[in-house]
Amino acid sequence: MIIVMSNRFVLLLIFLLIGFSAPAQILELSDKDWMLETEKMSYRIGIRGERLNAFYYGPKVEGEERKTVRWNEFPEVPVRGVGAWNSPVVEAVFKDNVRDLDLKYHSSELLKDGEYDVLRILLKDSYYPLSVYACYRVLPDYNLIEKWIEVANAGKRNDILIENLLSGSMWLPASLYELTHLSGSLGNEFQPQTTLLTQGVKTIQSRDFKSYGSSYFAIRPWGEHDEFAGNVWFGQLLYSGTWRMDFERLSDGALQISGGIRFWDSWLNLTPGESFVTPNSVLDILKMERRRYLRLLLLIQERFFSKEVNNVQ
Repeated sequence: MIIVMSNRFVLLLIFLLIGFSAPAQILELSDKDWMLETEKMSYRIGIRGERLNAFYYGPKVEGEERKTVRWNEFPEVPVRGVGAWNSPVVEAVFKDNVRDLDLKYHSSELLKDGEYDVLRILLKDSYYPLSVYACYRVLPDYNLIEKWIEVANAGKRNDILIENLLSGSMWLPASLYELTHLSGSLGNEFQPQTTLLTQGVKTIQSRDFKSYGSSYFAIRPWGEHDEFAGNVWFGQLLYSGTWRMDFERLSDGALQISGGIRFWDSWLNLTPGESFVTPNSVLDILKMERRRYLRLLLLIQERFFSKEVNNVQ
């Protein structure tokens, strides 16, 4: 899922750094408080009361303001169970048919993937052996952040049924927003549609392995139409197949954006010791940066991967 915010700055849930040595892309503000940074944006998350929460996602902040800046405080990994008033990213059923999750902070680690910082935050259910990793990779050169979720059955006896597992969730500050997305039909693909996001949930999705629309979307404050100024969040899921994107406006005006695999008429059965990794979601704020990221990073990776597969065959 790519989310871009345009005020001449880009935000993606994938960050990439290429060709130069850069300062830390993920800062530990305290033992359980992190700031993910690129040249143009900041994304702050942290632990409050054993829960992983999101505080801020917007233009870059500096100095002591990093420790205090916040737009809101909402669950970073909403689940069915504790905090069920938000659209869930993870939904599971255990052997005794319990369907509630209670994810609490367990540990975190800051790693390097080549030149890029990777943050993995481990959340564990308070009773059942389900581990959930909230993962982030920062790509500063593209002003992007990459985000995904990993789940694992840490038990030794019983399977865990996963009924829903999205790639991530993001929060925008309270406002009235317009959503522009693409729909269509055979021979009439990718038609732009614009709608006002009132209280409730707006879903765009594909239940098939092909789609005449797209998971691409653009969100801007209502009435803001200037091409060269203002705030616009762009997004797109890095996955084709059966996908979904949900946009939920709460009663206070805050907007939750979540997306990933569409678990339509399907489920995932995790046997003891088994794990699963979702497709990446990407946030950005500048559309041109997202295009450069797609052209220079993703397409190059695809070509390299295809060559490797052909060599193996």
